[in-house]
Amino acid sequence: MKIRIALFAFFICLLSTGCKSVCEKCKGKGQIVCEICIGEGQKKCYVCEGEGKTACSYCDGDGVEECSTCYGSGKRRCRNCYGSGTAYEYDYNIGEYRYMTCDDCDGDGKERCNWCYGSGGDICSNCSSGKINCDKCEGQGKIECDNCSSEGEITCSVCKGEGRQ
Repeated sequence: MKIRIALFAFFICLLSTGCKSVCEKCKGKGQIVCEICIGEGQKKCYVCEGEGKTACSYCDGDGVEECSTCYGSGKRRCRNCYGSGTAYEYDYNIGEYRYMTCDDCDGDGKERCNWCYGSGGDICSNCSSGKINCDKCEGQGKIECDNCSSEGEITCSVCKGEGRQ
């Protein structure tokens, strides 16, 4: 009788699984945790390196845009002498017009920029402190894992998803 039961069990095993043992790698599940995303279904964004933010392209990440009038110098060409440093002005000492050192720019030819008030720039209107949300991950810091199609698991390479080997 024991031999009959053993033979019966053997034939059942042979017909159903081909007498394969449980796969040790996946423990019979046929799936293993994705090594790229460690089962989360998402991986660190490669553009922002998981930060969710990237440097603003308008201000190069420093939070200050260069003034478009003075190009960051804080000064612009003097409007009185047109940058020459001398102006045709009335000299009260001698009572006539003549070329004199420009009073507006003290002969420098440049005056403080009236757009940025001499600072050379202004707070960037496109970002917050030089950072903007990453376009790739939309500020989340993570993107979908393409290795596991965001499932978190992949087919076991040992048993090919059967759970037995």
